[in-house]
Amino acid sequence: MKKPTLRLVRPGRKPSTTGLGPDGKRFFDHVQREYGIEDAGGLSLLIQAARCLDRAEACRQQIENEGMLIDTKIGPKEHPLLKSEQTARSLHVRCVKELGIALEPKKAMGRPTESSKIDGTRWTRE
Repeated sequence: MKKPTLRLVRPGRKPSTTGLGPDGKRFFDHVQREYGIEDAGGLSLLIQAARCLDRAEACRQQIENEGMLIDTKIGPKEHPLLKSEQTARSLHVRCVKELGIALEPKKAMGRPTESSKIDGTRWTRE
């Protein structure tokens, strides 16, 4: 059996977003503009998060079209896609947390320090 040949992947090459829907692509592009994720593991998580968002939105649209309840022989029942939507959103959030992009930068607590500037002025002690 012949070994596959390896090829060098140049940095800065844009990862493929083939197969992503509009919501997932918009999310992927937004995250890439903000964070510029380049490592293979991070890109894999980002693509998975985008796919989960697409799936959740597709479920949401179908639920909106058909209603949250469906009629069955024994009476109304919640739409089966409600659970699928919740699962997809949960996985999306988990991927975002794993990427480390769910947290805002920590803000300083308490009074501003002497070197803090607000509106171009410096806080000083009197």
